[in-house]
Amino acid sequence: PDQWDITPEKAFGVFKEFIQRWQKSYPPLKRFQHDRYRFYFTYFKYEREIRGMIYTTNWIERLNRDYKRVINMRGAMPNPQAVILLMGTVAQNADIYKYPIYNFLESRLFY
Repeated sequence: PDQWDITPEKAFGVFKEFIQRWQKSYPPLKRFQHDRYRFYFTYFKYEREIRGMIYTTNWIERLNRDYKRVINMRGAMPNPQAVILLMGTVAQNADIYKYPIYNFLESRLFY
């Protein structure tokens, strides 16, 4: 089946099959079979475009890494306002954070 047509229930079922297959080699996996872990797959209810925004945090992690790198390079800051200005400059100068979000309001979620 197409990966974009999967439902939360199907995804959790595939996850449980994965656990069944590997729990002998990796016993800690067994605890993830509990029904409460099905809620991790609720993002499969959303459309393809929105789903990608929900389950990826790479840009947030990259922004945090950039902040840490810039602060470590500077060493000391004269005042808190300088830190805020520096952080804004880092985020504005990185092309990775400028990707647009397409068709969010046109989603069937809002109708």
